[in-house]
Amino acid sequence: TRGCDDYYCSTHAIFMMEERRKNFEFLVHNIFGLGSTTQSQPRYDYDHFEKWVQSKRTRIEGTVLVSQNNYVEGLPYFSQSFTFDSFISALRVTARFGVSDGLFFYVGDPVSGERGFRAGVVNLAAFLANAMVESIVYDSCDETY
Repeated sequence: TRGCDDYYCSTHAIFMMEERRKNFEFLVHNIFGLGSTTQSQPRYDYDHFEKWVQSKRTRIEGTVLVSQNNYVEGLPYFSQSFTFDSFISALRVTARFGVSDGLFFYVGDPVSGERGFRAGVVNLAAFLANAMVESIVYDSCDETY
């Protein structure tokens, strides 16, 4: 489980694990298109990564940044707390400048090339899959559990 490094932590079930796994697989394959061979040879730096994420804007806004109204049978609506522009702004800061002593959001790097880029996409998918379960669905910045 998150935040626990003790030996007994690995035996506990992860809350909504199947939901997280399903969100992750959906993001990697359907939204981010990993495995697609339609891309030309890119520059593997932050600017390329952000441009690539920007190209997915409509899909991210329409499927990832969507909350559910619990009062109207889970009716989906565009999140008011999580917008694409604020997401890009936070991604830019955490990937370029970091959040503390040497901690950055990994989006790949020129030295790692395509492999690093793909690792960055997987990192982003894992982050968003988790955020979809914990915060975005509730349109809340506070973690539910």
